[in-house]
Amino acid sequence: MKMKKLSVLLSGLALLLLMSVCPGCQKEFEIEVTMINGSSSDVHLWITGESIDPSNKLVPGSSRMARFTNKGKFENEEFAITVYAGQNGQVLTSKEFTRNSEVSLRVRYSGGTLVEE
Repeated sequence: MKMKKLSVLLSGLALLLLMSVCPGCQKEFEIEVTMINGSSSDVHLWITGESIDPSNKLVPGSSRMARFTNKGKFENEEFAITVYAGQNGQVLTSKEFTRNSEVSLRVRYSGGTLVEE
């Protein structure tokens, strides 16, 4: 009985190893996210993995670019990027955008909503 359990365990480990090194099974995507302040006041715009800080404060009409790296996802598997807008240290709104292989995302903040362009 112990030999059967060991055999099953080794088979499972071998399958896990095979899946982790399977060329082409997993892919890393880098998404260029452009955020535009389309409102009439200064606002911070940032993405998943960032936080509100002086480096992402935008005056009306300006834009900034950030890179979102999605590691270890399978080919054509969807993943989400959340874009945030905030002022005075507070989140005003956020929206999740879904991607699978696109290389860019353009989002405009229009004084209350985030819209993909």
